[in-house]
Amino acid sequence: MQSQILIISDTLQDERFATNPFVTSNQYFRFYAGVPLITSSGFALGSLSIIDFTPRNLSIKEQVALQQLAKQVIRHLELHRAKIIDDSQKSFNLLFSKNPNPMWVYNQNNLQFLDVNEAAVIHYGYSREEFLQMQITDIRPSEDVPIFMDYLGQNSSNVHLAGQWQHRRKDGQIIDVEIFTNPIEYGSYNAQLVNIRDITEHKQIEINLQESEARFRVISETIPVPFIISRVSDGLILYANSELLQTFQFSLRGFS
Repeated sequence: MQSQILIISDTLQDERFATNPFVTSNQYFRFYAGVPLITSSGFALGSLSIIDFTPRNLSIKEQVALQQLAKQVIRHLELHRAKIIDDSQKSFNLLFSKNPNPMWVYNQNNLQFLDVNEAAVIHYGYSREEFLQMQITDIRPSEDVPIFMDYLGQNSSNVHLAGQWQHRRKDGQIIDVEIFTNPIEYGSYNAQLVNIRDITEHKQIEINLQESEARFRVISETIPVPFIISRVSDGLILYANSELLQTFQFSLRGFS
């Protein structure tokens, strides 16, 4: 796209326009003038154009006015774009900083923390300044780091990553977490936005339940009488000990 004003006094006499439908149709135009709309970063958006239905020309004053108008259009568009970006950034900052879950942004190239929210500072015990001096591998148990690096290498092309891992807090406590990541542009960095959910309590409940079930099975198998557990609503047998199976010659398949 040309960087200067383009003036076609008579479109029928210009080979670039002579076959254009807007020139050859019944409602043809015979005059064209256009100024390219180029952003401050050098990106060409299009052009600001004027037309007329009779051949004519533009005076120097009119040309200057058209060029000035094009500059005003670019200025308005860039201000509008800047406002959209600013509003978007404010919304992101609010959702990020006030999110109840720990969240952070890290550089995909060197795994450096770029930002953390308040919940991460509180939950992990590091100050924001400490976080920004660290890499995401620094909060993982040392034995998990090679596994995690292999995982990142194998999933480098994945847009979204999710999974369950263990993290180490500043006080040394190991916690179980579930993470969800999304790629974002953060300043000039290719980054990942990470949302963390602490599932330590949930994991402990699962372990306690498994241990309780194991103890129950051991105890129930030692009871020397037939023993069943059934559901009250419909009488479905949920569990039968080996004594009952042997006494009545039942098989486990019959209860499934």
